[in-house]
Amino acid sequence: MMDRDSEVRAALTAAQRAGMKLALKCRTAALGVIGLWFVATSSSAIVTVYAAGLIGSFIALGLVHHRLVGSRWDRWWLKYAFFAIDVLAL
Repeated sequence: MMDRDSEVRAALTAAQRAGMKLALKCRTAALGVIGLWFVATSSSAIVTVYAAGLIGSFIALGLVHHRLVGSRWDRWWLKYAFFAIDVLAL
């Protein structure tokens, strides 16, 4: 029975990691669209550069998180830390 429990835990962990990676890819795509929209609609060069830098920082943060998911540095609290950084930065 213990072997079955470990199989279920492993499957759930794999599904959780896959879901997190999918969410991070969607987040990156959405930020990319927002960035393109800012560049296309902004009439001020300063606003465009500022927005591109800010959105680029958020994209970079998401890419770092994506890289860490499933790696040896992945921890249970990591997703909460990255979410907190996103919220605090906004």
